[in-house]
Amino acid sequence: MKKTIFLSIFASFLLANNYAVENSDLTINSKKVATIIIGSEFKIIKKGDKTSKISLQGYRPKGSKIIYDTLGVLSTSVILDNNKSVKVLGTKLDEYENEWEIVSLEAFIDNSKITNNDVISVGKELFEERCGVCHALHSYDEFSKNVWPSTIKSMQDNSGLDENEYYQVVKYLQRVAPSDDE
Repeated sequence: MKKTIFLSIFASFLLANNYAVENSDLTINSKKVATIIIGSEFKIIKKGDKTSKISLQGYRPKGSKIIYDTLGVLSTSVILDNNKSVKVLGTKLDEYENEWEIVSLEAFIDNSKITNNDVISVGKELFEERCGVCHALHSYDEFSKNVWPSTIKSMQDNSGLDENEYYQVVKYLQRVAPSDDE
């Protein structure tokens, strides 16, 4: 009975939503192959003492070094050092008939960089604190999901956002903003 309970808890941990707690290195054979972006979701395949083997899927324009978590939305999940570390599973067209590769990546991440908490919700607080200092806050729906990244990037230095904070704000705004066609 104890063994069954332990296995159930362990399995639920592996299948739970896991997120990168900050922009972090992903490695294969102890060599850095990519950077996972804060708040990116993944599954744990095997948990070790110091690192865990993870798996994630996403979309990228053919041959790109950036993996996005949503088809047609520029929501960065992973920035690859090289394209050899991903497996192309197929292709899919977005609403504008652009072809995207469906890719998967299995790599290792330091266990201290993993959380079960959704760290993107902090993006709302950062947006409200930092983006309303110099001007009135833009409405969340003023820009579409694909416009927010460049809008926030243009104000990153003025707002004092570091790279982790930049991605937290952008991912939060992309979560609440309308799609390009709305």
